[in-house]
Amino acid sequence: MNDRILHEVDNALAVVAEQPASSIQRQTSTRPSFSSMSQAIVTLNVGPNESCFHVHRDLLMYYSPYFKAAFNSSFKEAQERPIPIPDVKVSTFNMFMDWIYTERLPRTKKEVDETGAVGGRELISSYTGLEFAELYIFADMYDVPVLRRQVMDRIFAASVLPKYAVVVLAFSRLPTSAPLCRFFVDVYCQRFRESDDDESERKQREKLPHEFLLGVMLRHAKIMGRLRAKEMLPSYKLNMCDYHEHETEEERQLCLSERQPK
Repeated sequence: MNDRILHEVDNALAVVAEQPASSIQRQTSTRPSFSSMSQAIVTLNVGPNESCFHVHRDLLMYYSPYFKAAFNSSFKEAQERPIPIPDVKVSTFNMFMDWIYTERLPRTKKEVDETGAVGGRELISSYTGLEFAELYIFADMYDVPVLRRQVMDRIFAASVLPKYAVVVLAFSRLPTSAPLCRFFVDVYCQRFRESDDDESERKQREKLPHEFLLGVMLRHAKIMGRLRAKEMLPSYKLNMCDYHEHETEEERQLCLSERQPK
């Protein structure tokens, strides 16, 4: 039965995937409140063991054009039965469930102690980047643009050079043009020093994907050319907005202005 539902979902979404990107509108309306949203609940079976999750259908549709297209399609049986999400970790989906109701990402205990904020259920033991890379991949697979941006901002702000395992994961599950993959290329060009790698990381080098290494090589060549032409400073900084999915220059400029110190 799960295979049949997945087939119906895929058929419904294939029609959407064939449309020009501009025809798939990003959510710009007001987030539905608990009192205004439909109380229709969707059941999702997550991971190979089909762990059961229940979520308000209106929230899924609000945040995800993927699910909006699915629930607006004709596969009524899939709406009435648990929908399988077999290719996502339960831990990743737990993060998504917390986020979809709160729009908050997990924080480490150190971050909570430094800010004095209450931690709550969303605490994680430490920041490795792996959890957030997996959440970004989920948001890419199921088209949750607001979550993608928040996760991208979180990874950017962490100021941590991603471990090779995180780079390998991202390039194995995302297109090389994905903002997260581009950021990994750029941040390695900017910050990597050979002495950064301990023995365990050096053993991982042979696993690095060709696309990542080629991206680093080409990016480095471009940077060196601009440095020689004195078009940039050696102490250049990366711009968070370069890894957002702004649809217009006006949107980008608005985002930049919002990030300026008040």
